[in-house]
Formats: sequence, structure tokens, C-alpha cells
Amino acid sequence: MPAGQGSAAAPTGLEDYDRRLASEPGNGALHAEKIALLCGLGRHEDALGACDAAIARRPGDARLLARKAHILHRLGRHGEAMVAVELAMGAPEGHAARGAEVASHQAPSAATSKQARRLARAAMAGELAGFVAYLANKRIIKGSESVDTFEGSHRLQKYAYIAKALGMRIGYRFDFIESGAFSTNLAIDAHRLKTANGVIDPFRPETRSSEEFVRLVNDRETEWLQIATFAMRGHGVDGARDSFVKAKHERMDYDMDMINGVFKEVNEIMAERGRVR
Repeated sequence: MPAGQGSAAAPTGLEDYDRRLASEPGNGALHAEKIALLCGLGRHEDALGACDAAIARRPGDARLLARKAHILHRLGRHGEAMVAVELAMGAPEGHAARGAEVASHQAPSAATSKQARRLARAAMAGELAGFVAYLANKRIIKGSESVDTFEGSHRLQKYAYIAKALGMRIGYRFDFIESGAFSTNLAIDAHRLKTANGVIDPFRPETRSSEEFVRLVNDRETEWLQIATFAMRGHGVDGARDSFVKAKHERMDYDMDMINGVFKEVNEIMAERGRVR
């Protein structure tokens, strides 16, 4: 067969992959194989760079996003891995695919999806453990206080929601109940923390966000934290405080002076955030 026509020989080394990809930059199979080779050589930083380059060519490719999550996990960057997993799980199957071969390299298999979910939960639990360590380091959780107790777990829910609202990387999704923001997955992970053997992902929020968070929540009563989650949710929404006051009898008997104080303080710190950023 004349050179340059038909199917080329399978690449055997990195130079072969680079040469093929120079002429076939959109070939997802070649990208995936090169990344796998780099991982096999223990060159995970290079593999991550190759993965990002491939994703730039093929945005929304669930297989590449899942591979990126795996590499980030191996590098100990669990929070970023969680983000990649969420993108992979949300990517449309067969995105921009043409032909069975291309689709087979894009649509995540059942095993890949299951692995992605396990990785996502492990990453979230690791971040939560790091967040609890951060709270203790900042003396927001003090002395004999513990997230193992009902009260401690309840307060942790509010800390996490407020931290997320201030821009910290908290991956949990929250619903609102009578006592404020609540995440079922966070509750499950918090219960498991005392017996967890997984990796603790160091929690390193941007300095200003950390200062705002500590200033806002340190030494607060539980009721204050509950109201603060409602105030955070309602920030920027016209009449949010009045709506909360009107509905408060359906929730809990919150003190009116505290409600006014919390909404005022939260609105001030969020407005200051907006001006600075």
C-alpha cells in the first residue's frame, strides 16, 4: 500500500504518537493511548498536560475527562479530580461522535461511570476531612467539640454552606430545611470521618476568602449559623429577608433581632466581596 494511504502502523512510543497526532489532532483514540503510555511510565504530570491538550481538542469527551480525574487523583489533587469527575459524568455520551470506533472512545462504559462515582465520593470525603482540619486549625472547632455529635455535625453543615457561598471549594450540593442548609452526602461523609482511612485533601482556601469566613462564623451560636445560610442563599434577591421573616413561623422560632443582625452582616460582607473582586 502506498505510503500515507490506508491505516498506519500502530504507534509504539511517544515519538510515534506525537508524529501521528500531528497529522490527526482530533483522533481521540491516539490521545487516550498516549496518555495511558505516559501514566504507565509514571510521568503523571506529563500525562496531565497531554490530557489537557486532548480535552482542548475534544471538549466534552467523557473518556478524556474521566482519565484526567484519575491522573489528578494519582497526583493527590483530589479537589480538582472531583471537578473533572463531575464534568465527565455530565458530558453527553458520544459527543460529536461519528462512527462506532469514535463513539467507543468517547462514551463512558458502565465500569468507567462506577469508578468515576467512587472517585468523586472519595475526593469529596478527602476534601471534607481537610475542611474539618482547617476548622480546627482556625479554632472554629474548639477543644472538645467534635463533628461526631449531632450538634457538631449540624454546625458543620452550616460552616460548609457558608464557606461555599464565600467562594471556597466545597463540592457538596445543599437543600434547605427548617434549620437551614443541609447536604445528605455531607452528613454521610461526616459520619464516616471517624473511621475513614482515605486521603485527607489539604484544604487551602484563598487567603481573603478564609479571612472572611473566619470573621463571619467564629464564635457564633448555632441559630446564628442557621439564619446565615438563609441570608447567604438570599443575597442579591430583592425582599429575601422579608420573605424569610414571613415564612419563619413555618421553620423555627428565630429571634427577630438576630435575623436583622445576621442579614445585615451577611449582606455587608457579600457586598464588600463584590466590590473587591
